[in-house]
This record gives sequence, structure tokens and C-alpha cells, in this order.
Amino acid sequence: MELRDYVENLANIKARKAEIKEEEKELNAEQAETEEEIARILLIRGEDKSSVLGVGTVSISIQHYPRVINEQGFFKYLTDTNQDGMIKQVVPPQTLRAWFKDQVFENPVASIGLEDFTKTRINFRRK
Repeated sequence: MELRDYVENLANIKARKAEIKEEEKELNAEQAETEEEIARILLIRGEDKSSVLGVGTVSISIQHYPRVINEQGFFKYLTDTNQDGMIKQVVPPQTLRAWFKDQVFENPVASIGLEDFTKTRINFRRK
């Protein structure tokens, strides 16, 4: 193969990757809509898990994505609840998420300097 062939191949690969990325965006949107509908149906039925014979099992899980919006308020809360050993200049998102998951809050999280983006996820396991 000549240099031209390799360059053309590279151009084709990059173009195909761009197409796949665009297709993935569309599939992600379709998946989100489908998962939302499954969650709605399960909630209406009062179920958090359901099996579909020959297809698989779906279950609902709630994912939390907290974010510190007021460091002073949040660090004061940690100090007041004897969790100030966690105070660092930067709290990695995964550490904050794991900590948040284990907490029971008496007041709204905004009052302690946090914001919580919550996402309902559908877990799917094929049979």
C-alpha cells in the first residue's frame, strides 16, 4: 500500500467513527426514553423489578449525583456532624457520591450547601 492508501483509509475510519458517534447519540436518546417508560410502568404497577419471560429482568435503581454548591455551608455541616475528617480542598465526585449515598439528612440538602441531581436508572439483565 502507498501513503495515499493509508491516508484515505484513515479518513474513512475517522468518518465512520463520526457516524457511529452520531448513531450512538440517537440510540442513547432512544434508550433514555425507553427506560423512562419502563420506570413509569413499574411505578404504576407498584413494582421495582419485573421479569419478562424469554427476554430478561428489569429493575429500577436511583442514582444520585450530588454537587457542592456552597463549600462553607457543606464544610460546616460536616464539622457539626463530626465528619470533618472528610474535608479536603477538593472532594472527588465519586467520594462525595459514595458519602452522600450513606447519609440520612434531616434538612434539605441545599441548606447544607449541596445540590442533588437524581436520575432513575433501569437495570437490565438478559436471561
